[in-house]
Amino acid sequence: FRFGALVIRGTPLSIDETQKAVEKIGHPRASFYGTMWDTAPKSEDQVNDTAYTNIELKPHNDCCYMLDQPGLQVFNCVAQSSEGGKTWLVDGFAVADFLRHRHQDTFDFFLNNQLPFHSIDQEHDVHMKNLKPVIQLDADGGLYSVGLNNDDRDVIRHSSSSEMFTFYQHLKRLLGLTRSPEFAREIQL
Repeated sequence: FRFGALVIRGTPLSIDETQKAVEKIGHPRASFYGTMWDTAPKSEDQVNDTAYTNIELKPHNDCCYMLDQPGLQVFNCVAQSSEGGKTWLVDGFAVADFLRHRHQDTFDFFLNNQLPFHSIDQEHDVHMKNLKPVIQLDADGGLYSVGLNNDDRDVIRHSSSSEMFTFYQHLKRLLGLTRSPEFAREIQL
């Protein structure tokens, strides 16, 4: 709760044992992926998401295409890759707070404009879509949620060229902050 991320060493090696450990914290939520799954690389003809490739994933939130995104995610790294395997942990609340105080226009843009997100999963015959603002506040005006996955962003329709120019200016600023050492740490999984 305080730091947003926690690394635990000596974790179980099987999915069943990992699920038992997770159940000590809370109830794992089922989705069309299942309750627990692995992200081991798949062959090219089986890939249904960039998570199953060796392509670098830029900082992102998972499942922006769902109406109710996961609140807590557990990744159990049971096998270390011989190369790569680094991941970025980003404090999205700190990024949003920075925008609120230093770039109010960008903060307001991502607060007041809904972006489309989607996922097509042919393996499960699912096409999920969601339309939501990147930044959401609670009833008291405090930060409630920050969620962006540029790789799952859908086509933005019904916008003028000037609106699209404004969007890309704000997106560049936001994505740049998510890669800033001030707000992010790279760790080895």
